[in-house]
Amino acid sequence: MGGKLLNWIGALALIIGMGFFLKYAFDNNWISPAVRVLLGLITGVALLVFGQIMHRKSYRVFAQGIVGAGIAILYLSMYASFDYYHLVSQAVAFIGMSAVTVVAFQRGLAHDSLAVAVLGWLGGFLTPYLLSTGVVHDVPFFVYIGLLTAGIRAITLWRPAWRVLEYLAFAGWAVLFIGWFDDYYAGQKATLAATVVLAFWATFVVGELIATVCGHARSTSQYVLTSINAAVGFLGLFLVLREAYRYPLAVIILVAGAVYSVAGVILSRRREQDHQFIDQYVLHAIAFLVAATAITFSDFQQVIALAGETVILSWIAARWNNSAVRFGTVAV
Repeated sequence: MGGKLLNWIGALALIIGMGFFLKYAFDNNWISPAVRVLLGLITGVALLVFGQIMHRKSYRVFAQGIVGAGIAILYLSMYASFDYYHLVSQAVAFIGMSAVTVVAFQRGLAHDSLAVAVLGWLGGFLTPYLLSTGVVHDVPFFVYIGLLTAGIRAITLWRPAWRVLEYLAFAGWAVLFIGWFDDYYAGQKATLAATVVLAFWATFVVGELIATVCGHARSTSQYVLTSINAAVGFLGLFLVLREAYRYPLAVIILVAGAVYSVAGVILSRRREQDHQFIDQYVLHAIAFLVAATAITFSDFQQVIALAGETVILSWIAARWNNSAVRFGTVAV
């Protein structure tokens, strides 16, 4: 029972075995579709209860495998009720799968199991894809993804050791947004798309600042994610606003750069400073300033504006004695 590898192999074998049994029963019409789904739901709930009992008896690794199997069976049952048997509407299936996602994260925290939480992440971000009918309701779609992403960011603040969920959440929302942009985006949705990009950019920036204030140590991969978030935020805004909303785009980029600069100044005044993090925010602020200048001006006006910014940055570098500002000044 204690071996993690054998435990997860056993859980997978249970899922596959259940699948083969149900397929055989379905092929022979032993039970109706409604009963099939009900059996799956009962089995999933029973495994969650059994996993909780085993957890209390200190069979923690075994309990995690049982709970993971139960979560997977609940997802499959809800999906089958909608897509295969058409027993419930899309809304009911969506609510059901969302509830399973919440349960997965709750059980992951209760059992201190990152694997169960990752299963919740996978099921949560797959839900819109699995329940897709070809017609997207934009606002509910992005509200759901936003709540899911914010919830995962909150979990990573609660459990700093689970930082991998932060990267997975970023990848999940980015993939879904790109899919939506490729299939459903139109010019009249530019405001919505820009709002979504800004909201997700802000979600990760705020999460970073809270983690820093709480004293969480940062790894190299988190510095990379910070830069990726800034780059994706800028590119997303640029793609949706560059043609019809050029000057509002420049203002938004400038404000985003100001957020980075203000955050860097505030963090620099703390006793326990993360100098690399502060320098990274300073460089992002300078990069956003240059980008806003390039968007707003052209030709000789652009040269004059950049020269003026260089003078201001030189003064800030001398007054603040910050290597990142000096480097940014030389780059500009």
